[in-house]
Amino acid sequence: MNKRGVYFTVLAISFVTILYLLYTFKLPQEQREASFVYETRILTMNDLLLDIQDDAGRMLQVATFRAIVAMEDVIATTARTCRMSRTASRRS
Repeated sequence: MNKRGVYFTVLAISFVTILYLLYTFKLPQEQREASFVYETRILTMNDLLLDIQDDAGRMLQVATFRAIVAMEDVIATTARTCRMSRTASRRS
């Protein structure tokens, strides 16, 4: 081999080694970034579930209150209708 062949061989091996090292060091960084994304998603979903759990009691109170108000309205309307029909039937 002449000097030029040795020079290009050493240069090619050096270039491949540098590329390999860059790829090797870049891979853990990408894994850290990916794990950060997953961790953020998990924490966000956990916070959402905790908020829903905290609000469940309040949601139950609101739903119960609205149901009671609706039942009172139905009872009041039905009672008025029954009284009006009884009064009308007595007059007849």
